[in-house]
Amino acid sequence: MLPPAEATPDSEAIPEPPPYLPQRRKTTDTHRRQLLPEIQDMTGAFVRGKTALGDFHQQLAAYLASTNDWGTRNLFVATLDILANQYDQEAEAVLRSTLDGLNATNVGTRIEDFSRFLEREKIARRHTHPLSQVVVPGRSALLISLFASWLDPEENVVVARPSLRDGLGVLHAVGALPAPANLRFTRGTVVVTTAEDYAAVCQTIHAIGERSPPLQTSSPYWYEAFLNWVHDRRDDIYELLRDDGSGDDRNDTSAPPSPSALTPRLIPDAPLPAVPAPRLHEGIRAIRRHLLIAESLIRRIYHALVLGQHVILSGPPGIGKTELARLLPQTLWDSSEAGYTVRIATATDEWTPRHVIGGIVPVTEGGQVRYEIAYGCLARTVMENWDMDKDRPETWTPPQRRTVIVRRDPTEEEYRGRWLVIDEFNRAPIDLALGEALTAIGNEAGGLQVPVAQGTAALPIPRDFRIIGTLNTFDRHFLNQMSEALKRRFAFIDMQPPPRQERPAEQAIVLRKSLEHLGTISQGAITITPDGCRWSTLVEVSAETAEIPGDRFPWRSQWKGPPTPVRQGFEEGWRLFEVMRLYRPFGTAQAIRWTVAYFGAGLLDGLSLEDEVGWRRALGMAFADTLADQLQILFPDELESLLIYLRTTSSADFASAYQSMLARLTNPRRRSAQVIALQSIKDRHEQPYLSMDEARRIIEDDQHPIDEAVLAPLFHADQPRGRLECLEERLERFFFERTM
Repeated sequence: MLPPAEATPDSEAIPEPPPYLPQRRKTTDTHRRQLLPEIQDMTGAFVRGKTALGDFHQQLAAYLASTNDWGTRNLFVATLDILANQYDQEAEAVLRSTLDGLNATNVGTRIEDFSRFLEREKIARRHTHPLSQVVVPGRSALLISLFASWLDPEENVVVARPSLRDGLGVLHAVGALPAPANLRFTRGTVVVTTAEDYAAVCQTIHAIGERSPPLQTSSPYWYEAFLNWVHDRRDDIYELLRDDGSGDDRNDTSAPPSPSALTPRLIPDAPLPAVPAPRLHEGIRAIRRHLLIAESLIRRIYHALVLGQHVILSGPPGIGKTELARLLPQTLWDSSEAGYTVRIATATDEWTPRHVIGGIVPVTEGGQVRYEIAYGCLARTVMENWDMDKDRPETWTPPQRRTVIVRRDPTEEEYRGRWLVIDEFNRAPIDLALGEALTAIGNEAGGLQVPVAQGTAALPIPRDFRIIGTLNTFDRHFLNQMSEALKRRFAFIDMQPPPRQERPAEQAIVLRKSLEHLGTISQGAITITPDGCRWSTLVEVSAETAEIPGDRFPWRSQWKGPPTPVRQGFEEGWRLFEVMRLYRPFGTAQAIRWTVAYFGAGLLDGLSLEDEVGWRRALGMAFADTLADQLQILFPDELESLLIYLRTTSSADFASAYQSMLARLTNPRRRSAQVIALQSIKDRHEQPYLSMDEARRIIEDDQHPIDEAVLAPLFHADQPRGRLECLEERLERFFFERTM
């Protein structure tokens, strides 16, 4: 709750905006007051049980649809929709109880209680409704505080909108917040899930208002407009308030920075060019030195981009989707005409068209408030490709392309243009967020409709501009359904972890990146060079120099001397990692994580390379600490398969226990899932260990066994392995929880 700004005894509960406030803001504040009685009546009927949640959601959404003055059009309404249509009666009862008696005094406590309920539901629904949408706990703050502002309007309740929390995150990042409050931050935004979190937000906003009184006189909702502006202008604020180490740059008497050595060049607005074959081959090799991505997949992405399509890279986490989206435009087109740099924008479940296209935000100057345009990530990225004055839309046609200069202290680089990468595409209500941009990206000739002072204007889209999105297919509880219109505008290219046939190359990349990470703690045991790295007399990783078209081994590793416990542990860990991949498609990033944890523990503890007990303990802890929690969502039969692998020592024992587990599966779908997982693995000749015909027979006949000779290579059951007790304990606990 915020105290009123300079309230007089006869002032209204929600005072009229001052006369200098632009008409748009005055109209918004007036509309908010006019909407309140009907909103309060609808909410009261729901709280008293006269209206079901589904009907309440439809009534409220329809009533608010004609205007977005309360900022409810997207996230708020979408949250109620999920609660009404994806959740059971318990959610309706909990929400009704939360809203009953809600006011400015207890809003923080109610946010915390509802957030805890959403957290419990999220965990439970991973098991019971893995394909359905969930309301993340972070949405409790918006939902409950907005209802509180409606039900107790005289107390000026602070609504914890995403833009408000993001704006506070920007001010925190540049050290511009007033007296420190107990704010918690994650990913650059304020966390509001407890009563203490909410109180800290209110205290901080009050302190901002006291520091700048003119802000408070602009509107009773001044803090919303101000922090929305801060978030939308975050790039400018970071530059303006960047700390130089002195704490204050206003009295800096040092010499001004030298002028840029590079200036943008004017270039024609041409289609994305095809890359000459020799240069394309070199570019693919350069990418594969960083990421073990199949040449055929890189070529598919390249073909889609040159043919005019935007691209979405889908696949499980950790396989390098974002890094590929960054590297590919820069590397493949990096010839005499510079390649393309990218802006990476990470999507969230709170995205709206304002984040993508833009909107109108307030600016305070000399005690006066004016409004200006703040562009979203798509509009800003497109504008960087043009030689234009963004404040004068009448000059946007005919457009003139220019190069983009990227400054990375102390160097500068020139690129032909900048593309947009939308990371974690699946976390956003992307159809809502893109809005009218969907039409523009499917027909560049029409331009992107962006807000301007006079309304809207068409922003031209360069002919070589592309959007690349990344989509984590495994996080299905975040997955939002995409419209057919969106799917038509993108090429969806699936990425999977490297197959077992590429084990040598993947191991080499994992060893290289792990040793580079550990170089600073190795006390000289690890040496890093531009062409590879070496760990003492243990292992060496070097770049492959063979000029073979389609070469699948950009790096190679070579172990030195006789096998040691540390090497045997790595090889055993890799076999276990491949077994886990049968059920969870871990990417190379996860392999690097457990390898760093394994080697790092030994280095920090000063283990001898011959310490068998110490290295086994380190291996078990590495898997338990880095991968075990990601296995918690596996089905019971998948967890049991991993436990069988860990607790048997021979191929025959494993085959017997696995066949017994398979025979106990009464659910045909689970039996089919097990067989399909096995059938997907291929040998070094790229032939499946389990043929499709044999897989069908096993699925259709629950008495049909799987040959031990097939199971042995699939699970590495004929290879030596020891007990990893701390990992087994974690998996056993997960198995118990899933079978209860």
